[in-house]
Amino acid sequence: GEEKMRGPHTILLGNSKRTQFHMHNDDDGERSIRFLDFNERRCLQADVRGTIVTSDDERRIVALTPPGASRAYFRERADGTDRELTFSTTSGAAASELRTVYRVNGRETAFDDAGRRWFADLLPRVLAEAAINVKPRVTRWRTEGGSDNVLRRIAELRSSGAKRAHYDALLDAQLSAGELDRTVKQAGRDVPSSGDLRAVLSKAAQQTRTTRVPSSTLEEAMQAVPSSGDLTAVLLAFAQTNDREQLLAVARTALAIPSSG
Repeated sequence: GEEKMRGPHTILLGNSKRTQFHMHNDDDGERSIRFLDFNERRCLQADVRGTIVTSDDERRIVALTPPGASRAYFRERADGTDRELTFSTTSGAAASELRTVYRVNGRETAFDDAGRRWFADLLPRVLAEAAINVKPRVTRWRTEGGSDNVLRRIAELRSSGAKRAHYDALLDAQLSAGELDRTVKQAGRDVPSSGDLRAVLSKAAQQTRTTRVPSSTLEEAMQAVPSSGDLTAVLLAFAQTNDREQLLAVARTALAIPSSG
């Protein structure tokens, strides 16, 4: 990519796409998060030291802990506009006594209604891509629009790890046959990482022991697993059944494994 932003917080633009996420916990228990997501049209960066507390809808930051030592920085460049927002607290202040610094195109300005609308759209995306607060988020999405709303939201995620985490939370609930069918079908088309897809399908396999999924759906999803080792693990998971059609789907898919081992 081409370097477009200077200074300690650099975002790359170019003819590629990339999503990076790193979380670190030091010996004192303090957590730091770094997130970077960019494509041809937009760059998004977040750096968080400490723990952020958000509103229930994840559209606002209401506190930073521990006070004085925590900081949250967000930056997005899109459509020719460069926005930066920093949250911090001073030593001895309450976690909810937030200081904000908002810049547009490098110039500090008031954090007005337009800035709040921008951040209310950005923050949920960052938290979802970073796989933070996944279980309450999936519960909220399902309450708002059922499992189809959850699947639609997962499909919008770019990070394979984030997709896996949200599928995992969805599969914690007992899904109906139709819900499980749509979940397995979408995961097979939607999760790019072989290891992440293995984890999602292996968990879905636990529900197929009591909830039937069409063999065509299973075969399509299983055939999407690129690694022979991961596919073998998925086949073994789906083979734990007495359902004849599911066992035949496993056998047909096994014939295509190229690995001698």
